[in-house]
Amino acid sequence: MHVTVFVPDFVRHIGSDEAGVAAYYERRLLDRTAAVAGQVKMAVKPGLTRAIAGAIGKYYLEPIETLFFVEGDGVRLSYDDPVGNRWQAVGLAGASVLPVKGVMLTALVERNQEDLGVWAASRTATTLLAGWFPYAHVELQVMGRLDFPTGTAATKTLFAQLHYFL
Repeated sequence: MHVTVFVPDFVRHIGSDEAGVAAYYERRLLDRTAAVAGQVKMAVKPGLTRAIAGAIGKYYLEPIETLFFVEGDGVRLSYDDPVGNRWQAVGLAGASVLPVKGVMLTALVERNQEDLGVWAASRTATTLLAGWFPYAHVELQVMGRLDFPTGTAATKTLFAQLHYFL
Protein backbone atom coordinates (compact mmCIF):
# COMPACT_ATOMS: atom_id res chain seq x y z
CA MET A 1 0.00 0.00 0.00
CA HIS A 2 1.33 3.42 -0.97
CA VAL A 3 -0.29 6.73 -0.11
CA THR A 4 1.04 10.05 -1.41
CA VAL A 5 -0.02 13.58 -0.62
CA PHE A 6 1.05 16.21 -3.14
CA VAL A 7 1.03 20.01 -3.45
CA PRO A 8 2.16 22.44 -6.15
CA ASP A 9 5.85 23.34 -6.32
CA PHE A 10 5.80 26.52 -4.23
CA VAL A 11 9.58 27.07 -4.55
CA ARG A 12 10.07 27.09 -8.33
CA HIS A 13 6.40 27.57 -9.36
CA ILE A 14 6.65 25.11 -12.26
CA GLY A 15 4.62 22.02 -13.16
CA SER A 16 1.11 21.25 -12.05
CA ASP A 17 -0.82 23.50 -9.71
CA GLU A 18 -2.83 20.54 -8.34
CA ALA A 19 -2.93 19.41 -4.72
CA GLY A 20 -4.38 16.15 -3.50
CA VAL A 21 -3.86 12.56 -2.48
CA ALA A 22 -3.16 9.29 -4.32
CA ALA A 23 -3.29 5.70 -3.06
CA TYR A 24 -2.21 2.36 -4.57
CA TYR A 25 -2.80 -1.12 -3.17
CA GLU A 26 -1.32 -4.30 -4.68
CA ARG A 27 -1.91 -7.93 -3.80
CA ARG A 28 0.54 -10.63 -4.99
CA LEU A 29 -0.87 -13.97 -6.17
CA LEU A 30 0.24 -17.31 -7.69
CA ASP A 31 3.47 -17.68 -5.76
CA ARG A 32 4.22 -13.97 -6.35
CA THR A 33 4.22 -14.27 -10.18
CA ALA A 34 0.96 -12.33 -10.53
CA ALA A 35 -0.54 -9.23 -8.96
CA VAL A 36 -3.78 -7.31 -8.96
CA ALA A 37 -3.97 -3.73 -7.80
CA GLY A 38 -6.30 -0.79 -7.38
CA GLN A 39 -5.51 2.89 -7.38
CA VAL A 40 -7.30 6.15 -6.66
CA LYS A 41 -6.33 9.79 -6.94
CA MET A 42 -8.09 13.03 -6.04
CA ALA A 43 -6.53 16.25 -7.34
CA VAL A 44 -7.85 19.78 -6.88
CA LYS A 45 -6.80 23.04 -8.50
CA PRO A 46 -8.62 26.32 -9.04
CA GLY A 47 -11.73 25.61 -11.11
CA LEU A 48 -11.26 21.82 -11.39
CA THR A 49 -11.44 18.63 -9.34
CA ARG A 50 -10.09 15.45 -10.92
CA ALA A 51 -10.97 12.01 -9.51
CA ILE A 52 -9.32 8.85 -10.89
CA ALA A 53 -9.97 5.19 -10.05
CA GLY A 54 -8.36 2.23 -11.75
CA ALA A 55 -7.31 -1.39 -11.72
CA ILE A 56 -4.03 -3.08 -12.70
CA GLY A 57 -3.10 -6.66 -13.47
CA LYS A 58 0.42 -8.08 -13.84
CA TYR A 59 1.82 -11.51 -14.60
CA TYR A 60 5.48 -12.51 -14.79
CA LEU A 61 6.26 -15.50 -17.01
CA GLU A 62 9.65 -16.64 -15.74
CA PRO A 63 10.66 -19.05 -18.58
CA ILE A 64 10.74 -16.13 -21.04
CA GLU A 65 11.55 -13.45 -18.40
CA THR A 66 8.58 -11.34 -19.45
CA LEU A 67 6.19 -9.20 -17.42
CA PHE A 68 2.72 -8.76 -18.95
CA PHE A 69 0.54 -5.96 -17.62
CA VAL A 70 -2.77 -4.23 -18.18
CA GLU A 71 -4.30 -1.10 -16.62
CA GLY A 72 -7.67 0.60 -16.91
CA ASP A 73 -8.65 3.94 -15.35
CA GLY A 74 -11.81 6.02 -15.18
CA VAL A 75 -11.43 9.78 -14.74
CA ARG A 76 -14.08 12.29 -13.65
CA LEU A 77 -13.34 15.96 -14.37
CA SER A 78 -15.58 18.28 -12.33
CA TYR A 79 -15.35 21.96 -13.22
CA ASP A 80 -16.71 24.89 -11.22
CA ASP A 81 -19.04 25.38 -14.21
CA PRO A 82 -20.96 22.03 -14.29
CA VAL A 83 -21.63 22.33 -18.05
CA GLY A 84 -18.04 21.23 -18.75
CA ASN A 85 -18.02 18.17 -16.45
CA ARG A 86 -17.00 14.96 -18.21
CA TRP A 87 -15.82 11.38 -17.89
CA GLN A 88 -12.63 9.99 -19.43
CA ALA A 89 -11.27 6.45 -19.82
CA VAL A 90 -7.66 5.36 -20.22
CA GLY A 91 -6.38 1.85 -20.90
CA LEU A 92 -2.91 0.37 -21.35
CA ALA A 93 -1.56 -3.09 -22.12
CA GLY A 94 2.02 -4.14 -22.58
CA ALA A 95 4.90 -6.45 -21.93
CA SER A 96 8.49 -6.00 -20.74
CA VAL A 97 11.14 -8.58 -21.48
CA LEU A 98 14.61 -8.92 -19.97
CA PRO A 99 16.54 -10.74 -22.74
CA VAL A 100 20.01 -10.34 -21.18
CA LYS A 101 21.36 -8.83 -17.98
CA GLY A 102 21.07 -5.04 -18.03
CA VAL A 103 18.67 -4.82 -21.02
CA MET A 104 14.91 -4.27 -20.85
CA LEU A 105 12.59 -4.05 -23.88
CA THR A 106 9.00 -2.86 -23.47
CA ALA A 107 6.06 -2.68 -25.89
CA LEU A 108 2.89 -0.74 -25.02
CA VAL A 109 -0.53 -0.16 -26.57
CA GLU A 110 -2.76 2.48 -25.04
CA ARG A 111 -6.17 4.03 -25.57
CA ASN A 112 -7.20 7.43 -24.23
CA GLN A 113 -10.85 8.47 -24.53
CA GLU A 114 -10.68 12.13 -23.46
CA ASP A 115 -14.47 12.54 -23.31
CA LEU A 116 -16.77 9.50 -23.15
CA GLY A 117 -19.54 11.62 -24.69
CA VAL A 118 -17.51 12.43 -27.83
CA TRP A 119 -16.11 9.44 -29.77
CA ALA A 120 -13.74 11.62 -31.85
CA ALA A 121 -12.07 12.90 -28.67
CA SER A 122 -9.76 9.90 -28.46
CA ARG A 123 -6.40 8.57 -29.45
CA THR A 124 -4.62 5.24 -29.63
CA ALA A 125 -0.85 4.91 -29.32
CA THR A 126 1.90 2.33 -29.52
CA THR A 127 5.27 2.72 -27.83
CA LEU A 128 8.49 0.73 -27.96
CA LEU A 129 11.12 1.30 -25.27
CA ALA A 130 14.64 -0.04 -24.93
CA GLY A 131 16.70 0.45 -21.80
CA TRP A 132 20.29 -0.56 -21.18
CA PHE A 133 21.87 -0.38 -17.72
CA PRO A 134 25.61 -0.97 -18.32
CA TYR A 135 26.68 0.22 -14.84
CA ALA A 136 25.00 1.11 -11.58
CA HIS A 137 23.25 4.50 -11.84
CA VAL A 138 23.77 4.74 -15.64
CA GLU A 139 21.02 4.11 -18.19
CA LEU A 140 20.66 4.54 -21.92
CA GLN A 141 17.03 4.86 -23.05
CA VAL A 142 15.54 4.89 -26.54
CA MET A 143 11.81 5.31 -27.16
CA GLY A 144 9.75 5.30 -30.34
CA ARG A 145 6.06 6.22 -30.26
CA LEU A 146 3.24 6.40 -32.78
CA ASP A 147 0.17 8.34 -31.68
CA PHE A 148 -3.09 8.03 -33.67
CA PRO A 149 -5.59 10.78 -32.73
CA THR A 150 -9.06 10.04 -34.09
CA GLY A 151 -9.64 11.95 -37.31
CA THR A 152 -6.12 13.32 -37.78
CA ALA A 153 -2.72 12.15 -39.00
CA ALA A 154 -0.47 10.07 -36.79
CA THR A 155 2.31 11.75 -34.85
CA LYS A 156 5.72 10.16 -34.40
CA THR A 157 8.18 10.58 -31.54
CA LEU A 158 11.75 9.38 -31.20
CA PHE A 159 13.52 10.00 -27.91
CA ALA A 160 16.96 8.97 -26.70
CA GLN A 161 18.86 9.85 -23.54
CA LEU A 162 21.88 8.84 -21.54
CA HIS A 163 20.82 9.17 -17.92
CA TYR A 164 22.84 9.20 -14.71
CA PHE A 165 20.94 9.08 -11.43
CA LEU A 166 21.75 8.75 -7.75
